[in-house]
Amino acid sequence: MDNKNSELICLNENGGCQQYCSDNPGTKRSCSCHQDYKLMADEVSCEPTVKYPCGKIPVLEKRNNSTSRVPFVGSVLCPGGKCPQGKCPWQAALKVQGELLCGGVLLGASWVLSAAHCVYKLYPRTWKSVQVVLGEHDLGKEEGTEQVRYITQMIIPHKYKARKANYDIILLRLNTPVNFTDYVVPLCLPDEKFSEETLAKIKFSSVSGWDQNLYNGSTALQLMTISVPRLMTQDCKENANRNISVPRLTKNMFCAGYLDGSKGACKGDHGGPHFTKYRSTWYLTGIVNWSEGCAVRGHVGAYTRISKYTEWLQRNMDSNPSPQSRKSGTSSALLSISSSCIESCNITFSDLNGC
Repeated sequence: MDNKNSELICLNENGGCQQYCSDNPGTKRSCSCHQDYKLMADEVSCEPTVKYPCGKIPVLEKRNNSTSRVPFVGSVLCPGGKCPQGKCPWQAALKVQGELLCGGVLLGASWVLSAAHCVYKLYPRTWKSVQVVLGEHDLGKEEGTEQVRYITQMIIPHKYKARKANYDIILLRLNTPVNFTDYVVPLCLPDEKFSEETLAKIKFSSVSGWDQNLYNGSTALQLMTISVPRLMTQDCKENANRNISVPRLTKNMFCAGYLDGSKGACKGDHGGPHFTKYRSTWYLTGIVNWSEGCAVRGHVGAYTRISKYTEWLQRNMDSNPSPQSRKSGTSSALLSISSSCIESCNITFSDLNGC
């Protein structure tokens, strides 16, 4: 029995846990579950406690649970190509005057995450007109699944600098919560330990977005997705050293993609999610940060490493809205950051606590 318990450690295949694992000195490890889930009697498995739990794809769950005699082909995301409607339900589209600005990812009913450079580069008076669209699939037509929201608060790490790849992340508070549906579901934000010790070891993850096609740079109206391999940090740094235009890779980033240029994220996919599947649940592991060209030989994509921001994200999502952002129906009342830009620079800079 002692030998069996000694094998049940979190570093050994996540201790056999479906979601989170904690080591307990002297006894066997214990499993726990993400919010929206509960631990089953077997003390290993996790079961949803809400209709639309994070990290699940309702259109697939319903098909997989149906009694249809014809098996559904494609119960996981395709390795590359169009993401069928409803199969990337956490994807957000940031638009200005109806045109795609960047991608984003839904983390909760009132929160969307994106890349800081997507919004920060805009003229301040434009911020209030940025639309955040959930349930979007085809940019060329309305499909009845879309939910449009506006931004009441933008939160950026205090160390972020414009036109720099480090700390390139922005948390957007929506003016009203979205309604979870078969086409609008949040992605799970994993805890830091699980993300670094388990998810980071999974070689292939998915990336989704629009605009320039994920293969050849042509315009894509329908949401696209590809499967990309995560690369070793040393390989990324060596690749960056050969390309002076590539940003310096920091501990807050990682890279993924194909060095032969066959597939990769494009400029129009910035801010979109890099998400990883573990035992039937999808987790957010990165944000598309930077890419040179579109699927260019010798170049891979840089991603913001979400595990470095887990505590920062959770703390800010648990915070109360500023007095200005409580104004019903407004999207421009964001928190100013200094007396020199009152009424124009409406961004909250949040301390990363040493990150």
